[in-house]
Amino acid sequence: MGGGEFADAMSIIDKAERDDKAMQRAAEQKKRIAEGNINHDLGAIEQKVRKAVSAHLRCAGFHQHKGQWRKKRNVKKSAYK
Repeated sequence: MGGGEFADAMSIIDKAERDDKAMQRAAEQKKRIAEGNINHDLGAIEQKVRKAVSAHLRCAGFHQHKGQWRKKRNVKKSAYK
């Protein structure tokens, strides 16, 4: 390659750019990991809410038919409301 002050300056600039890109990649990876953790936590919360809602609706006399909640027919009224 070349030598001299210009080559030294370009080498410093190239190293700074590589370091900057490496820092950006590390920050993006950290962000993706944090988002993945949030998505995992939200999935667990969603599952718990679905179970609670399902239990509540079943106690209220509903059942699921093709994914839809429907009121059961000919059910005696319970004390639960």
